[in-house]
Amino acid sequence: MIKKLAVFIVGLAVGIGAAVSYQLQFGPLTARPGAAAPVSAGAQPAGPVAGPATAGGSSVVVALGTIEPKGGIINVASPLIGHRIEKINVAEGGPANMNEVVVELDKSLDQKEMQLVDIQLEEAKVRQAAEVERAQQGLDAAARALQILQGSRELDIAVQDAKQKVLAAKAKQAATDLARLRQLRQLSDPPVSDQQVEQQAVLVEVAQAEQQAGDVGVKKLKQSLDFQITNAEAEQKAAKRMLDLATTGAGIRSLEMQKELTGLKLKQSTITAPITGTVLSVPAHAGEVVTQSPLLRMADLTEIVCKVEVDATDVQRLALGETAKVACRAFSGPFPETTVSGTIERFGSVVAQATVQPLDPRKPVDRHVVEVIVSLSAEDVLKRIYGTKTPDATALVGLQVEARFDEKSSGDKPSSP
Repeated sequence: MIKKLAVFIVGLAVGIGAAVSYQLQFGPLTARPGAAAPVSAGAQPAGPVAGPATAGGSSVVVALGTIEPKGGIINVASPLIGHRIEKINVAEGGPANMNEVVVELDKSLDQKEMQLVDIQLEEAKVRQAAEVERAQQGLDAAARALQILQGSRELDIAVQDAKQKVLAAKAKQAATDLARLRQLRQLSDPPVSDQQVEQQAVLVEVAQAEQQAGDVGVKKLKQSLDFQITNAEAEQKAAKRMLDLATTGAGIRSLEMQKELTGLKLKQSTITAPITGTVLSVPAHAGEVVTQSPLLRMADLTEIVCKVEVDATDVQRLALGETAKVACRAFSGPFPETTVSGTIERFGSVVAQATVQPLDPRKPVDRHVVEVIVSLSAEDVLKRIYGTKTPDATALVGLQVEARFDEKSSGDKPSSP
């Protein structure tokens, strides 16, 4: 029993010591966001707290945010991975106009490649001219051969037909002579012998066989001539196709496309500014090689906004066009009384984990928020930071601020996320 009591007393003493140490280091504990701080009877609250509060009958929403370019940060990069950076023409914080050359890459390799492509293209054109001439000669020869075959076909058939007429006449005459011999043989004292009749009969059979063979020869001649003409027409088509291929020049087309690609790479070796704005940072250096990382970052800082991370439970209490008071410890004045006024321009549609962390370690960091865009005057913000001094505009980007909204009873309020 005594041992347990001793352990309890030691634990209690450690707890009290930790509480006292925390109080001495960070001051008194504050209420969590969204809850009112306890005050004694008749006393006034020390000041506004993060989250909704009530003051003078109006509800206040307090949230953290950052100042960003309205058009966002532009990452200027190059697709020519591995090319050496020859020159960087801008500096961090300096201006850059649209289409102004900001980075120059080494062009020597691309120029050599262009020279090589030009040589290959010239050689290909010479070969193409020779191939076109050879193909044209082949087409002309095929056309002449076809013309000769088509013209001689009728002549060859006419000659064969004339021969057939002669054979038919011989066969007819032989048959007539045989009939006469047979009539003479019928006389009482025939002047011809049986042997003469038989010889004439053989001559008739020979004449008829020659006529039949001639008919077959005519058919065969027509088939042969038709085949030769068909083959000549096919050769003419093939020669025409060869001429078309030689004229088109597939190799030349690929070389021309390669030349266009090399020209595009040469053009991309000169990197220009995509917008008119301010150079925020230049991670790359002359002499390095291009990687997938940006060569430089720039933005148009003439129009800025404040990206405020409003608690998801409070965003529905705000309205488009509502006034926001933006305060920052970097402003030349007491915080949070020194502010810049802005208006709500747009509400985000995604609930996400908060990315802007409070500077006070006692405040909660595990928050779910909706991004609210507040439009600001860049000139007003610069005056609050630098006063009458010449401002460094790049200091605006990423500046952490605190925004306060007075809840309105009218306006376009977003639906609950």
